[in-house]
Amino acid sequence: MYFLKQNIIIFSVFQKILGCQAIFYIQ
Repeated sequence: MYFLKQNIIIFSVFQKILGCQAIFYIQ
């Protein structure tokens, strides 16, 4: 359960990084 929660946190951070890159490329 703890590992799964940690994985979700890592995935959300990774998604935020990709989102920031997408915004940067659009601008």
